[in-house]
Amino acid sequence: MTDAAPQWAVALRSAPCRPDNPAVVNTCATKRVTLAVDSRDRDANSWPSASRFVLPLRTTLYNVTSAQLKSAELPIANVAPGEAYVLVGIDELNAVQLAGTSDRAFAKVPVLNPPAGATAVCYDKILTSNDYVPGLPRLDRLTVQLLYRDGSPVDLGPAGNCSLTIELACTQTK
Repeated sequence: MTDAAPQWAVALRSAPCRPDNPAVVNTCATKRVTLAVDSRDRDANSWPSASRFVLPLRTTLYNVTSAQLKSAELPIANVAPGEAYVLVGIDELNAVQLAGTSDRAFAKVPVLNPPAGATAVCYDKILTSNDYVPGLPRLDRLTVQLLYRDGSPVDLGPAGNCSLTIELACTQTK
């Protein structure tokens, strides 16, 4: 008797981890990855505005199945009067349907009633939770935009920066 794995088991281990493949799903493990997204880490020559920028990820993630915005720190000095929220768009992760349009966003962050003297609005709770079925096959960068409900960009000013904490779940082949 030999200890070699049967041929089907070897093929199963090397198969891509796909939730829609019941033969492979049991070989997958979920990995949670927390991203600290800070507009100060952008290439300011290519992306001079802190309200629209691209950040490459240090590690490429595969088969992303969910994303949660865990916290957001936004300067409020330049928020337009009467705006109740800012839309956080992340092109690769947008899943929130905006009512009355075909547009999508990643999250909606409230900006009403900041504490007296505050220069930033900080939210330390889950602001959105998005699931992706099937999973996003590959994620190697984030294209971030801060927008008002009419689609115009939020002006953070020359010194304004934003910070987001995003938790992603991705499946890995064992």
